[in-house]
Amino acid sequence: MGVYLKTTKSGDFRPHFYGSYTLNGKRVETSLNEWKGTPPASGTASDCLKGDGDLIFQESYFEAKAKLEQHKKKYSETPTETEKSRLIEQRNELNERIFNLDNP
Repeated sequence: MGVYLKTTKSGDFRPHFYGSYTLNGKRVETSLNEWKGTPPASGTASDCLKGDGDLIFQESYFEAKAKLEQHKKKYSETPTETEKSRLIEQRNELNERIFNLDNP
């Protein structure tokens, strides 16, 4: 879904950018960084690219997008082959311990 702003009950913008992405089939929402400057009047964060808002807000928007990409990459990485082989070895050791209890 990307980077966006949220509002409070009174209609003011919350001081952070929020981002969401899909991880293992579930939608994950995270708070990114505080925005600075003046947000677009529409309340849509990406409207800063159309010239709404100011340059300071646009810079903090790009910072939030980069942080969201880091979140996606960090939490959606699959285990490497060495990690997989280590986990298989641990599982085999556990199986040997469990099933060889009767035969000391």
